[in-house]
Amino acid sequence: MMTVDQAIADVRRIGTLSADAGRLNVHLPRARAAEVADALEVLRARKPEVLKKLRTDAPPLKGRAVELWCRDGRIWLVADEADAQEVIRRFEGTRGECVTTGELELIGRIHDQASRDEVLAFKRELNGTVDGYRRESA
Repeated sequence: MMTVDQAIADVRRIGTLSADAGRLNVHLPRARAAEVADALEVLRARKPEVLKKLRTDAPPLKGRAVELWCRDGRIWLVADEADAQEVIRRFEGTRGECVTTGELELIGRIHDQASRDEVLAFKRELNGTVDGYRRESA
């Protein structure tokens, strides 16, 4: 039987997982969701335990925003979508400027710097979010 920690790790291997207001927020590339079907079942079946675990693993940024400046402008590092929306409200940021810890984790899985820079440029240009990636063979 898969443990809660294993299920969380499996989901985070290909997507993001967070908790907000008693809800589990799972973002996975649709094409890869079947890979973690067992893990998702464990998360559903043991939701109270998962929520408690995620609360104790709360990112240190929760409720805060770190503003960084680079050659392309500013980037806000935030814990989650709620914090991103707060930056947009309070500091007139855009969603394209806000990078959640989950997005940072996904972008960090891209091996070459040029591709990471391109993803961030598209995110900023499209004022969008990053919710997964797929590796294409050459």
